[in-house]
Amino acid sequence: MHKKTVEMTLEIAEKMYKGSDESLRSLALQNFPELGMKITDRVKTFEDACKMVGVDSGSDFFTNSYLRPHELAQRKIETIIRALNEEWEANWDDSSQYKYRPWFKRSSSGSGFSYLGYDFALAFSLVGSRLVFKSSELCVYAAKQFTEIYKEMFTL
Repeated sequence: MHKKTVEMTLEIAEKMYKGSDESLRSLALQNFPELGMKITDRVKTFEDACKMVGVDSGSDFFTNSYLRPHELAQRKIETIIRALNEEWEANWDDSSQYKYRPWFKRSSSGSGFSYLGYDFALAFSLVGSRLVFKSSELCVYAAKQFTEIYKEMFTL
């Protein structure tokens, strides 16, 4: 029997895993077991999100000294949302597609900032399209997991 060693990238493994061929799915999982994990188990930090979308968390895009802190925080949140949504993009022409965004409460003292709930938008939106989630589960997770980054984006 003739054997060959083949290197597989995560990008190729993801395509194999998302395909319909069960043997390719199995091979992808053998090499990248994290593909079988829920996205919320794979993205726990901003750095995890960056790895998922293939960007460097220490790049000038996230550390540019000419941008204000809330602008840098928004870039981080957009990256986190992109990773958690796993290639899903909101279709603003589809009024039946729900789009979720977190809702926070800030106390009058200015020191409190907490996740309160989520809202969804249909054909209209009060937030940018890069700031919505494909499910309420992901929205709640991100709001709780990344509260400090959201706080930077909304309050600084």
